[in-house]
Amino acid sequence: MVRRGIFHLVIWMLLGVCVRGASRDCFENAAYHYLKAAALVPNPRTAEQFDMLMFARTEMRDLPPQGFNAWPEAARWLLRQDAVLEALARATRCKRCVFDISREPSPTLRLDHLGVMRRLIHYGMAVSKAYEYAQNPRTAAEIYGYLLRLIFDLDQDRNLNSALVAVDELQLIMDELVPFLERTDDADAALRVMRVLRTKSRPAFHLGEYLREESRRFSRWLLMDPDAAVEKLNRLYGQQEHRPAVDRLLAVEGAEREELLRRWVMDYESRMIRLADAVERPYLKGISIVRTMDRHRETLVRAGGSLPAGANPLVPLLQPSMERVYQRMLLAEGQIEALRLLCAASIYRSGKGRWPLSTAELYQGKEQRVPRDPFSGQELYYRLVRSRPRIVIRVPRWMARGEMFHYIFDLSEIRERQQRNLESLVKRIRLTAAGQATPNVPVPAGR
Repeated sequence: MVRRGIFHLVIWMLLGVCVRGASRDCFENAAYHYLKAAALVPNPRTAEQFDMLMFARTEMRDLPPQGFNAWPEAARWLLRQDAVLEALARATRCKRCVFDISREPSPTLRLDHLGVMRRLIHYGMAVSKAYEYAQNPRTAAEIYGYLLRLIFDLDQDRNLNSALVAVDELQLIMDELVPFLERTDDADAALRVMRVLRTKSRPAFHLGEYLREESRRFSRWLLMDPDAAVEKLNRLYGQQEHRPAVDRLLAVEGAEREELLRRWVMDYESRMIRLADAVERPYLKGISIVRTMDRHRETLVRAGGSLPAGANPLVPLLQPSMERVYQRMLLAEGQIEALRLLCAASIYRSGKGRWPLSTAELYQGKEQRVPRDPFSGQELYYRLVRSRPRIVIRVPRWMARGEMFHYIFDLSEIRERQQRNLESLVKRIRLTAAGQATPNVPVPAGR
């Protein structure tokens, strides 16, 4: 109970920071309402309520809403939390989302809110599925829309850490939202999700801007007080054994030292701008520049304390390795495009009684362009497999290995997998009720 109290105290402290650090009218700042929603998430007061929340957030993942039949009281408990939804709804009416993340003059950022937003998103997904269980798909869709808007609003943090959290949470929401759109035959529910997607311009995340902003922060900080440059660089190196930038600065003094630092910083900023420009180009053009810059950086990293003469020691220290980050962010753009396509297909099915055979049939006579694959630049792959859509993003090979990244959305396979998971849950509950297994799933009272 003490831990939960501390967590809520931290949220209210963050809420206070938002009020002080944001706009003149904080109530027009979505960050205020997101933090308020997080503070309003109910704190389990009993062991049973805690178990119900864990059941909804863990066991119900990758299950259809009928899984709540195992513990309907968990769904009922989630359906009582209107205040959280009201705060989320208010956030969606704000154009700006300004968390107070600056630590000026330090180039590092205060990102405490990211963990809070993760918890809020996970709770929101559980509530959405409870509404679907209660046969209210429109409210369920509305909640998914709130969560998507939250994720899109994290782009306004203008930093890579926030964006990487956002794209991870986007994938989690896709895991629930894609099967939801397959299950529901309510065009209005799909339209509620589509409206949120339409309000977000392409791209949803601005990787180039994050890189430019990062280079500005570090450049300003390093040049702010040249006499303290050695101390600042030591802080950046941390526990690293080799510190070539420090060694080279200590070898010169006075104006020469200041000029050397200025040249390094200008070169670093120029490289970051070039990297930012590259990730904003079409993938097939931008990736070759990114790879070339990554190879140069890696060569300097491997050199350790023996950098070639004339090499900029800030490159291995501050320039990020970008190829896989770039591809991860593009996958998120592809997932959003897949969601746009699936929403349109779901609306079509509601009117026609069947899924569209192709994107040509789906978008015939419409002004909207067919969603595109961010890697190939071509239209997203769309086919019917066993009468349901299969959408594929053409990702790089390393992403296609394993199950970490979701780039294939096969609605027939997803439906079958969730049904198998539901049958497995029912079987475990029956075994538990019969005393044949140690319970690892909460069992409704009376079983």
